[in-house]
Amino acid sequence: MKAIYSFALSLLGYLGILAQTTVYSQDFTTYPPQNWYLGYSYDANMGVGPDYEDQYITYLKQRPFLYDQTANNPSISVEMYSSNMSCWAISPVIDLSAGGYSVSFDYGSADGIYSNDPTAPVPQTTTDDVFKFLISQDNGATWQELESITSANSVIPNTRTTNTYSLSAYTSATTKFAFYTSNGTDPNWGIDYVLYFDDFKITNSSLSTADTRLKNKSYALYPNPTKDIAYVKSEINVKGLEVYDMTGKLIHSGKDVNLSSASAGTYIVKITFIDGSVVTEKIIKK
Repeated sequence: MKAIYSFALSLLGYLGILAQTTVYSQDFTTYPPQNWYLGYSYDANMGVGPDYEDQYITYLKQRPFLYDQTANNPSISVEMYSSNMSCWAISPVIDLSAGGYSVSFDYGSADGIYSNDPTAPVPQTTTDDVFKFLISQDNGATWQELESITSANSVIPNTRTTNTYSLSAYTSATTKFAFYTSNGTDPNWGIDYVLYFDDFKITNSSLSTADTRLKNKSYALYPNPTKDIAYVKSEINVKGLEVYDMTGKLIHSGKDVNLSSASAGTYIVKITFIDGSVVTEKIIKK
């Protein structure tokens, strides 16, 4: 059933009648961020979570994104220096049980705060520094990696970069997310740079506002089922019709629904009206 639901969402998105609705967002303008847990451990290993709360905002600080003082873009930041330190920024519980969600955030890196130019690209990192984006489906008891970036396998860019992840495989009502950083066991003497995170969002697919215009208007697709051709009768003039098979392939467009050369089965009809509203209907070819 979930597979059918996911396929339906994908097809409707392909047809252009789904909009991404933000169901939770955090831009770190208010700090510390409401209901987030900021913590740290004097340990380079991830373990199961932070040992201490960063009550005085010592390690996870609010700074302008990429330290750009000319823009009003506050973010959460972690300064990467020394060794044997890991930091956590953990989200509140988010209910994903309805399914169809995705998560995104912006990230980037810049030189150390006390360097000659703290907006400049990072000149050097150490091989055991790591950043991980984590998800927990049991309220933070255990964690899984959605992303793992180490200084050995990747360079975190000096530009605002957006990462987006599908959450179709995650449907827990007690989901949490975490930004995790570790500066490893290498002492990092003389190396100092900052990681920045911003614009954390959870989105879900929903019908676009254009579809709601027909909520109280009558229209009919007939005959349905059909042997060959079907028509739309509506209070609003029809601008055009498109017919798709269940793989999302366009098989017909015009002023009517012509299935005369199509195989028996179920199809999706996208109806566009002259006022810009759009609806979809299933039709069966006998």
